Amino acid sequence: MKFLKYLTISGLAVTGLAITSIGNPATVQAKTSKSAYKIANKASIKETYFHIPTSKKNIYMWNSNHTKKLLNVKDYPNANWYSYRKYTLSKNNKKSVYYQVTGHNPNRHTTETGLIWHGYLKTGYNKNWKVWNDLQPGQFANDQDYYDYIQQSPSQKFTKAVLKLFPNTQLSKELSSDLIYEYYEKDWTDVIKLPGASKYFDKMLFKDKVTETQRLELVKQALDKAGYDQTKRDSLSDYKIGVFYSKYPDWLAIDQYPGIVLAKPKN
Repeated sequence: MKFLKYLTISGLAVTGLAITSIGNPATVQAKTSKSAYKIANKASIKETYFHIPTSKKNIYMWNSNHTKKLLNVKDYPNANWYSYRKYTLSKNNKKSVYYQVTGHNPNRHTTETGLIWHGYLKTGYNKNWKVWNDLQPGQFANDQDYYDYIQQSPSQKFTKAVLKLFPNTQLSKELSSDLIYEYYEKDWTDVIKLPGASKYFDKMLFKDKVTETQRLELVKQALDKAGYDQTKRDSLSDYKIGVFYSKYPDWLAIDQYPGIVLAKPKN
């Protein structure tokens, strides 16, 4: 049985991130004053990750009353910004939308929580993939971002090699996300589960200490045994592939399963 070792997407942290607060590299000095802003509305939203494109411009996080600058975003160039709440603030009869966010850094530390104007935030993870490990597939903005992450992340060399076994099958971040929770009924048909190969993705179940090169060879052998040799794999151009691998299995939650799956979209 797996043990819950980190907060999942439904909590406050991206894969592998602790909730330790990190000190600001350059502390923002600002006095709290009476706010000209009024909270017109605040609402819960689906848990979402944002990134802020690199900029030399000062972009500040504010407290909930918009009276104090909490940090300067440019001091966190590699951060992902997690949100589950949206604020509408009113000033001089003009309304502005902000998201309440917490920054998560590759070193597994978090920032303070505060408001950032929506216009600075772009959906999906920070695109500096080389500094990030074991990100969750479902929060990528699109399939291409997930593919680029697999190609560049230090934690995904094994996944990168596995994808080469299916040269004509398109990667799907949605299928990869559904794989983690083994939920395919809504969006997928002709699902091909490959448990013999998937077990070698899961270090918590397959406990033998092997190199990733050896692990890849075991996956190839399992695929061949299941009837998916290289000739068969080359023919799967009408399928999508879902894949998820955690180099650091202690970061997985009890209901998350790495592995590989093939399926066709219903629509």
